[in-house]
Amino acid sequence: MGPNTFRFALALLAPPIPALFLGVLLFMSWDPPRFFESLVGAAGLGFVGAMLVGYPAMFLLGPPSHLLLKRMKKRDLWHYAIVGALAGCITVVALSAGDMRSYVELIPIALVVGVANAMIFWLIRRPDRDAPNPPTSPP
Repeated sequence: MGPNTFRFALALLAPPIPALFLGVLLFMSWDPPRFFESLVGAAGLGFVGAMLVGYPAMFLLGPPSHLLLKRMKKRDLWHYAIVGALAGCITVVALSAGDMRSYVELIPIALVVGVANAMIFWLIRRPDRDAPNPPTSPP
């Protein structure tokens, strides 16, 4: 297993927990009086959310997005952030099962969590440091 493969696997496994913890903190900040008394609950909810939503979304949307961006030669952080925001929205739409009215308030949080996931992935994997493919000689 090469270093790129190891970094790719680590980049898939690491982001969902801190990113969803950030999302839970943002969601809880809308109700400030209860925010500080339940920080441990936020950590638990972020962990459970990562297990139930974050990892499945990361495994289903992460590798195809990464491969598409590599193929398009889009390796900058902001490219990954945009795709992460889209992946967050796709996840909310998939969870809504057609009833978007009950999930509409989660879209801003999904955007932030998707961007955080993508940025953590990018910081671990660092696709901008990949060597470009050497030119091949014609047959």
